Amino acid sequence: GLNEHIYQWDSCFMSLFLLYGPDAFPVMAALDNFYGKQRADGYIQRMYKETTGTIVYPESPLDPAINPPLFAWVEQCYAEASGDLGRLARVYPVLERYYGWLEDHVRHPRAALYWQTEWGSGQDNTPRPAIPGGWVDMSAQMALFARSMAWIAHQLGSPAEAWAARHQAIGAAVNQHLWSERLGLYVDVNQDFRSPEVA
Repeated sequence: GLNEHIYQWDSCFMSLFLLYGPDAFPVMAALDNFYGKQRADGYIQRMYKETTGTIVYPESPLDPAINPPLFAWVEQCYAEASGDLGRLARVYPVLERYYGWLEDHVRHPRAALYWQTEWGSGQDNTPRPAIPGGWVDMSAQMALFARSMAWIAHQLGSPAEAWAARHQAIGAAVNQHLWSERLGLYVDVNQDFRSPEVA
């Protein structure tokens, strides 16, 4: 990378192509590095110092210091590509706690929508305001998270209905609150469901 940090976003995307060569690249260990740093409350930061494993900077109410939550999707892709379902039982509780932390800290107060920051989104130079509310991409990524968790739960023989319901609720909120008929596309909103793009 560009410095002495390991990044959640980069590790997830590298895993998606390196998983096809697991003998040469035991790539899922990269995700285990992040899981091993999970706090008791479920939090996993988007970057850690490579040499010490410590967080780069503490999260705050206006900067949760997270990346798009792609872990569950990567785990699903790995299990489907490799046929190795053995990891799922071990990582499922980690992912469940992480989902819970995101629900508690980056969810819109009145809808199943989620927000991010420009750095956290992976779009470092985006002109979008980093305000709590509902971001199109983060909300869609949380829907993907829930859908992948439903798939993992099903593989484990656990109830998947609650995850499927979360996936549907996020999709409904995205369509209800983020679609702009005038612009013909989805837009971000603040906590009052107003969008700076539409104003």
